[in-house]
Amino acid sequence: MKVNTWSDAQKQFLIDKHTDYDNEELAKHLGKSVSSVRGMKVRLNIKGGKRKVNEYAVYKGDEFLVLGTAKQCGEFLEIPPYRVHQLASDSYKRRLEKRDGLDNSMLAIKIEDDEIEAI
Repeated sequence: MKVNTWSDAQKQFLIDKHTDYDNEELAKHLGKSVSSVRGMKVRLNIKGGKRKVNEYAVYKGDEFLVLGTAKQCGEFLEIPPYRVHQLASDSYKRRLEKRDGLDNSMLAIKIEDDEIEAI
């Protein structure tokens, strides 16, 4: 089994740049896996960092309501951000499929990074 050790330069980069990049970006730059980056952050006692912020498109029936982060959508709709996450969950979508009258239901769709770049 090959052991992929971290150089001092890689550790220093992680310490210096953990607030500028999320774990996926750090892993890509360092040539490491995301789990390896997470593990090294724990070993080096690095707290915080940049998090990937998801965007959501919220619809009521066929009507588009808002596009933004969970916080932005929640503020616009006057609901808490966790509710936007619930509206985008698979379990909520399954419940809607079983229910009659989907035409007026509110639904959030999580927008992936590659979809945002294509718009």
